[in-house]
Amino acid sequence: MSYSLDFIKTTTLNFDNVYELLENTDPNPEEEMHINRDLKDKIIAELKDIGLEFEVEDISQKDYYELNFPSYQVSLFNSEICVSLPYWDENSNDAINKEVKQIINILLKNGFLGFDTQTEQFLTESYEIQGSFSKIQQIVNPIKPFANENVLLENNGQMRSMYIIISIVLGLAGCSKENFEDPDYYPNPPSNYLVETIQYNNLSGVDPNLLSLDIYHFGDTSPNKPVVVWVHGGGWRTGDKSQGLNNKLHLCSEMGYIFVSVNYRLSPYPGSSDPNSIRYPTHNNDVADAVKWIYDSIGNYGGINEKMVLLGHSAGGHLVSLTGTSNLFLPVRGIPLSAIKGVASIDTEGYDVSQRIEEADLDLYRNAFGTDPTVLFEASPINHLFSGTSYPRFFIAKRGSAKKTANSLAFIDKLQSIGVNVSVVDGSQYDHNGINRAIGAPNETAVTDPFKTFLIQCFQ
Repeated sequence: MSYSLDFIKTTTLNFDNVYELLENTDPNPEEEMHINRDLKDKIIAELKDIGLEFEVEDISQKDYYELNFPSYQVSLFNSEICVSLPYWDENSNDAINKEVKQIINILLKNGFLGFDTQTEQFLTESYEIQGSFSKIQQIVNPIKPFANENVLLENNGQMRSMYIIISIVLGLAGCSKENFEDPDYYPNPPSNYLVETIQYNNLSGVDPNLLSLDIYHFGDTSPNKPVVVWVHGGGWRTGDKSQGLNNKLHLCSEMGYIFVSVNYRLSPYPGSSDPNSIRYPTHNNDVADAVKWIYDSIGNYGGINEKMVLLGHSAGGHLVSLTGTSNLFLPVRGIPLSAIKGVASIDTEGYDVSQRIEEADLDLYRNAFGTDPTVLFEASPINHLFSGTSYPRFFIAKRGSAKKTANSLAFIDKLQSIGVNVSVVDGSQYDHNGINRAIGAPNETAVTDPFKTFLIQCFQ
């Protein structure tokens, strides 16, 4: 299901012209409705000023920005701003609800009028940020429709005409205006899996869910099935092991693999400068503890601990890459890196944490890693690659501009330079969340087929 709110900046907005305006998605720079770079920069600056944390990807050749939040994206095009929130039912929480309201209020403050295409209501009033809502339908309250009447926008006494759309997509749809593909999604998990939740560690004062994992198995205790271990993303500060799994579950079920989804402790959200908050290496230690439990116990569920692949997206891609390359996590728990047959990292830029902070001055990374150069170096997978060490195979799915993929390419080059087998997929037809959904999606071949080949090669 998708839900969209369209914000248009124009002198007149009514039922007679709103749909015609929405169809004009490629205005010329000379047109008054064109969203220029200055306006985009202004909106980005105002989002940062109110404390929202996100990575900015500048797609210069296509003249748009992509803002990557932990659980959703905001894409700023010449004709629209698209906010894409996948798996809304699973990701929704008060903090994200508050951020959505703040984004809407920024646009209203800049003189935009909104139109809810689902309810055919116009959006003109700001939200009380301190209030929260649990269902997305409450986004439109207390909006009232203006039945076929003109809505005039006046700014400092001058009528101005520009055009902007914000599509809030709260389901599986992505930002389609730039022709990103939107993978299908299985509505239900496969029926042949049994699911069991295990707490892999117990720590006083820590939510047990954060130290738990879910095992999707077939009820066969004969240890003969390979194991895929999933580590979710979310900027090291949000997300859960239960989110967005159906496509991956169907893929692994069809291939006869056990699937294990892992939780780990999260950094504060919103961010915090408290040095005692959850930061590296806590996330990785938790993942390593989970892998240790799986390695020791998966045989009881029909799994082979010597046939294990780690899979992660975004922040999870960083976590599995570091877990599969650093001697600080699995080897100290008695598991050699060579025991992991493969690591699949999906659309992460966290291969060189030091460089990412230096390049982009990212609060997101400081929140997860701090600022100590020694720690940043240690937290970077690229710094743990040495000749003569046996590493797992790697599968790396990258996407986006040359600037965005530079860290991925540097990591790929270093892996290959020391003889590590690397499978590389370019998933630029998808957005950040779409490439994650693509894994195992019905009839999806660009990412799924090479990933299946990778798994077969790891487990042969």
